[in-house]
Amino acid sequence: MEIGEPGEQIENPHIFRAEEGALARAQRHLSQAAKGSKKREQRRKVVARVHKRTRHHRKDFFEQETCKLIKRFGFLAVEVLTVHNMSKNPSLSKSIADAAWSVFTQTLLAKAEEAAGRHSRVIRRTPQFGTVGSRHSTP
Repeated sequence: MEIGEPGEQIENPHIFRAEEGALARAQRHLSQAAKGSKKREQRRKVVARVHKRTRHHRKDFFEQETCKLIKRFGFLAVEVLTVHNMSKNPSLSKSIADAAWSVFTQTLLAKAEEAAGRHSRVIRRTPQFGTVGSRHSTP
């Protein structure tokens, strides 16, 4: 995510990628437990704990970064992204989901409203065919 001056970015902490191994191991153990057993219930709680830890780390990161941005800038302009369409790309879908852009922008805009800061959603519009004012479309 680019902020402020050109080239200045917030790095993706790859929170899900860090927990991916633990989650896979916990889910594998869960699948091996007999249905209805006490051991399966314990292992289901372990899987839930890994998901909760991931959610907590992501929320904490978003809270810290949004506070920094609101303190630093008086006006925030957030580009509206079609995350759903971008996540259809099979080679990028896991990284896009891990970054959780929609949740970050929601948190940022909510914090901006609380702080009485000004914010705006910017829709990026590019011409689909040719340039503005041209008669011929480009394929």
